Amino acid sequence: MQKCDYCGKDLSYSSAFTCSYCNKTFCPDHRLPFVHDCTGIKAWRQSTPDSRLKKKVIREDTRIRGTLIKRDTIILYICLSFAIGLIIGLILGKYLF
Repeated sequence: MQKCDYCGKDLSYSSAFTCSYCNKTFCPDHRLPFVHDCTGIKAWRQSTPDSRLKKKVIREDTRIRGTLIKRDTIILYICLSFAIGLIIGLILGKYLF
């Protein structure tokens, strides 16, 4: 049985959280770095959701397999693949159900 490194509460393996910044084990109440006075709080603050979202944004131009593709073209491909999948699903659904 594990214990919370902050409050000492006994934890089952399913309710134990390991902090990825200090590698200690915590209960659900103390799992967030700012709640358990994490030693890696600076690293946690630098990895805010805003900075994570910036990494996922499609740039103006992207290289895929060495070919330069514009952002608008990528978005068009995504929309077309969704529409084609929807049409195929509707057609198959008509015949299967």
